Amino acid sequence: MGYLVHLAELSSFLRDERDYFASNFPAGLGRPKHAFPHLCFVFGPSKSLTHVGVVLRKGDANSTFTYKLSVVHASPVGDPIVLEQLKRKLHGTHGASIDVALENGNGTLTEAADDNMVRALKELRPQFAERLNWLMNVRTHRVVSPAADRWALGKDAVRGGLRIGGYPTERLDEWELPLEVEDTVLAGIKPSDYESDLIDHDSRAFPGWIPQRTNRVGVRVFADGPRRMEITSINAMPQEGRIGVDLVYYHRTSRSLILVQYKRLEDNREILVNKRLLGQIERMEQLQGLQREPEHHADWRLGSDYCFLKLCRTNTPSGEIDPTNPDLLPGLYLPLSFLRLVLKDPRVLGPQGGAYLGYDRVERHIDNTTFFQLAKEGWIGSSGIDMKVIAEVANGSLGDGSDFIFAEDISQETAKERQRRNRRKGSRDRIPKPTQGQIYLFGES
Repeated sequence: MGYLVHLAELSSFLRDERDYFASNFPAGLGRPKHAFPHLCFVFGPSKSLTHVGVVLRKGDANSTFTYKLSVVHASPVGDPIVLEQLKRKLHGTHGASIDVALENGNGTLTEAADDNMVRALKELRPQFAERLNWLMNVRTHRVVSPAADRWALGKDAVRGGLRIGGYPTERLDEWELPLEVEDTVLAGIKPSDYESDLIDHDSRAFPGWIPQRTNRVGVRVFADGPRRMEITSINAMPQEGRIGVDLVYYHRTSRSLILVQYKRLEDNREILVNKRLLGQIERMEQLQGLQREPEHHADWRLGSDYCFLKLCRTNTPSGEIDPTNPDLLPGLYLPLSFLRLVLKDPRVLGPQGGAYLGYDRVERHIDNTTFFQLAKEGWIGSSGIDMKVIAEVANGSLGDGSDFIFAEDISQETAKERQRRNRRKGSRDRIPKPTQGQIYLFGES
């Protein structure tokens, strides 16, 4: 099974030398029935086959009529293959079905047509056969690494920062396993020359941050039109001492901050509330008291909480990571003041008297959809936080043994412009109605 995409304008894609892109795909054409990933055959303006890529997952709906199709590992086949030349190599009615798809702009291929395209392409461009075999073998796979848990949480934190700001995540979908276990999670994203130079700015980015000899720093820049987000990742200490990841999303214009502390649920079930976690909760409470009262309606929030604990359920056992996972990790977001009340609930007590947090212990929680719906329009977050507080968060996170990820949204949008941009995206991010037995902390939207 596979996709066929006809790009009316290929010049910008080729000029930027990217190997990923996103395209609006008609919802009426459906999706291939078999499990992802799938090959995607890319045709240029002249209806010549130019690239072959991979679609790792089903896309999110842009509207009732289209959904977003993200293509990664897009690889040039060499000299473009004109349609008539390709059709002469195809068996049966497959050539005619490709004609119809190109006339309509896009299409999905049956398994037989997909196999036929692969065979024809190998015959017409034998030098592309090795790369094509590699693309066909791109599958979800697990890698064992001492840094696997930290990288899995780090990827989720980076993706979370991008989702709050509304930035494309295609570069993160290209993530590859870093070479060394001490590397930051951003080492898995190939840097541009510009980003390599930005690593030298870390002391300026965090006035008051105290670098340590063991720290490693990575910087990546993500753009959406004129808007820009700089993500900096700082490793805490030697690998064996690291226990989690802290994300700080900071919207520069509104001086609003969201802190999310990530923990992995043991066996994807629950986590012990030990002395270290209690100390981190106390530190977050101290930070939460540093914000100012809002002086303008654009700075008003639903509550004073801007610190959250996310308990993550990973798709691999501890010590393993799936580098190709393109999704957010499912989990429980617990606002700080809510968390304090949860810890008083008898249901969190274990048989030996210790406290545990998890799906079976916490009666209700905020999920990914609800959290990002609230965060991206500024309904949650701090009011009036400056960079000194961010340096304090960074020093505290690194001192506790957590990796620190700082996602700075440098957009100049007003609150109204931010809301308008998010709501233009339509139904893609609407909060679904709760399924049976599911309770949303803030109710239905």
